[in-house]
This record gives sequence, C-alpha cells and structure tokens, in this order.
Amino acid sequence: MSEIEQFNSSKCKRATGAEMSCMNCHDPHRFPLPVERVTFYRSKCLACHMQPKYANNHYASNLDCVSCHMPKIGAKNIPHVAWTDHRIRQHPDQAESNAGSVEDRTELVPILPDSSNPRDLALAYYNLTVNGNTEVRARTMALLSAEARLSSDDTAVLRAYGILTEWNGDRALSEKLYRAVLNQDATSLTATTNLGTLLAKSGDLQAAAALWRPVFTRNEDILGLGENLGTLECMLGEKDRALDVLKRVLIYSPDMPEIRNRLKTIESTSQCTKLDEPSAPR
Repeated sequence: MSEIEQFNSSKCKRATGAEMSCMNCHDPHRFPLPVERVTFYRSKCLACHMQPKYANNHYASNLDCVSCHMPKIGAKNIPHVAWTDHRIRQHPDQAESNAGSVEDRTELVPILPDSSNPRDLALAYYNLTVNGNTEVRARTMALLSAEARLSSDDTAVLRAYGILTEWNGDRALSEKLYRAVLNQDATSLTATTNLGTLLAKSGDLQAAAALWRPVFTRNEDILGLGENLGTLECMLGEKDRALDVLKRVLIYSPDMPEIRNRLKTIESTSQCTKLDEPSAPR
C-alpha cells in the first residue's frame, strides 16, 4: 500500500475530507532540518488537535508525535528501506502488531475516494482475482455481474466478466459476453481469441477459424494464438495453412522447440494435437 493510500485510509483524512491533503504537513519548497523536525511536524498536528490535553499534557516527555503515531515501517519488497506509516494511527501500541493488516487485507481502498465508482471497483477486484487472489473471486463476480447489467456497452466490464465466467465453467454466458464485446469492438483481441477457443471446443471449427485468421494476420507475434490457429487449420485439413501459420510463429518465437516439433509432425503425418487452453489477458 502506497503512502497516498495509507493517508487516505487514516482517521484524520477521513474525518476532514478535502480540507486535508499532503500539503497540510509537507512544504514542497522546504524540508525541515533534523533539529527542527520534531517541532515542525508537531506544529502540524497541533494545528488541528488544539485541545489542551494534546498541546500541554499528551506525553510531555516525548514531543515527537510522528514517532508514535506515524512510525517508520520496513518496506516488504525493498531490503533495508523504511518509510513513514501514513495511516496516522490513533492507538500507537497497535501499530507494530497491525503493521501489515491494511496491506494484506482483501478489502480494496480507493486512493481518491471522491472519484471512485462501482465500475472501477469491480475492475480493480477483477485485476486482484486474475493475479491470484481467489478469496475475492465470488465478490468480483457479483460486482462485474451488476455492472454488466447496468452498462451493456462497457467492453472492459463485459470482457472481464466473460473471462471469469469462462473460468467458472459457464461457457454459454461467456460466449454471450464475448459476442457482446465484439459487437462494440470488433478488434478486441481477448474476446476474439477466447470466443474462438470456446467455439472450437464445442466443435464449430470453421467459426473459430473465421475468427482467428484475420486476428492472426494482425498479431503474428502472439504465440498462443498462432499455436492454436496452426492446430485448428490442421484439424480442418488445411495442411498448407497450418504450416504457414506455424512458420510465421517461429519468426517471432524462434526458440520454441515444441513449435518446431509440431511443424515437423504436421509436415510428415498431418497429425494434430489438442488446442491449448487460452490465457486470460488483463
């Protein structure tokens, strides 16, 4: 979680809203000297917390508010680096034990709450899901389903919902969603490739080939598409087309022994392998 996200999740920011920003505490033109730091940042705190219990009596032996309420925390992905925890915790004794709780939880917090909306939230949860967080999958499906009903022309929502419904085994709904995407955007690579896979697996090889052929001419560098189209052409008895596709794949991916082996197999026996499972483009 970034410092901006931490700050926006803090009680201080949530209580004051637009009245509080980074500029309340940080002067972009001046950084306090070490000897000034404690007094400088304490004055920022007391600008809001003016009650005598804070100004006069609250831990008089330690005037460094930041040291308790905004302690330094270690960076999980950068060794030997620490930064200030901008969650501004009310109870500093919980800071250490809960240091990772906000970052580790699966409840997404918008960086800019005033500009967030259900559609963006649904797509954010989708990204979380396809990147391996299975705990939010059901919630993601519910959010995407709701948005798809509200916005039947939102291709990003329909595409994401189509991928997850395919993962869940609902091929009929997934096919319907991919077709809805293509009605809005005939060039959608994800909808075209994944719809083609569904059609091929249902036995409609000609329809799948009709979808994939023009797409491959524009995207010859996409390995998975080329592999599947080459296999499909072979299954249709289009040996020359299959060989041409796989040779084009090797132009962009020359270090692929499995493609070379598949090419040799088709050249010698016309034997085809099964279609590969499609990936889920984000």
